[in-house]
Amino acid sequence: MSKDDGHFGFVPLTPVLVDAKTASKLCGVGLSLWYELSAAGRTPQPVKLNSKSLWPYDLLKLWAESGCPNRDSAEWQGVLAEIRGEKVAK
Repeated sequence: MSKDDGHFGFVPLTPVLVDAKTASKLCGVGLSLWYELSAAGRTPQPVKLNSKSLWPYDLLKLWAESGCPNRDSAEWQGVLAEIRGEKVAK
């Protein structure tokens, strides 16, 4: 990589997991509301890493593109099943 390519060795990374503060910003809501929505099952299920709750970035994006369905809704469960490669009854 030369100095003339404009990158200077910087490689932008897409996060794999994001914390609640970042997730709330990505979704355009305040942190308090994000926690309320999550507690009510209205966000994707967070991943627990030690005591920290983290959300998969790609899953948040897909959830938003799907219209932000409730975590336990048939619609969201169908999306998750498709991701896992399971056959979905229609």
